[in-house]
Amino acid sequence: GITEPSASRLLIYPNPTRDLLTISWNGSASGLPKTLNLYDINGKLLQTWSAQSLKGMGLQQLQLDKHAAGNYLLHVIYADGSLKQKRL
Repeated sequence: GITEPSASRLLIYPNPTRDLLTISWNGSASGLPKTLNLYDINGKLLQTWSAQSLKGMGLQQLQLDKHAAGNYLLHVIYADGSLKQKRL
């Protein structure tokens, strides 16, 4: 199943977006995002980003303009192995 660390705060905006998606977070070391994966609605992995955190906080901007308009899934994989899924 999909579980999310309780010590993490994750913001994803704007949603929907046309080209640039911003993700910001803060939390404890085990509750920080490690990897961001973008999937199409059929589950095909389209792009992967490494999340960078400094002192428990992070901000990542994902350029999505090379992907066609439509529905996507963003998987945020945390340092402790847990996962949060967000539909874009």
